[in-house]
Amino acid sequence: MLELRRIVFIEEQNIPENLELDQKDEISVHVAAFVEGQCVATGRLTPVTDKYAVLSRIAIHKEYRSKGLGKEVVKFLEKESVLRGFKDVSLNPHAYLEDFYNRLGYKKIKDLENVGSHPLILMEKHL
Repeated sequence: MLELRRIVFIEEQNIPENLELDQKDEISVHVAAFVEGQCVATGRLTPVTDKYAVLSRIAIHKEYRSKGLGKEVVKFLEKESVLRGFKDVSLNPHAYLEDFYNRLGYKKIKDLENVGSHPLILMEKHL
């Protein structure tokens, strides 16, 4: 998982390593999809309160994008959220992913700062 995140976020997207490795992995629930032993998709669920969590670090290997894996990662994390009692989730995707997340039921709340050269947005969903 960490290797895929390094490739996608640090190498491809030029996100600073200190922002990618934010020390929240230890308190998060992780999901990963593997093909022939290689991690090709990942994401995490980080509790904020007893009813609210954040989905983040959703990464798909470039050879496996546009195959539905991103949607599957999000849906799995949402199901896990419900199992753990969370009522609301949010995420901070790159602005260009707004339509993708809208189709999954997320609503844009506001624009956020840039991370590297990438404008982020805040989106939320009630489960």
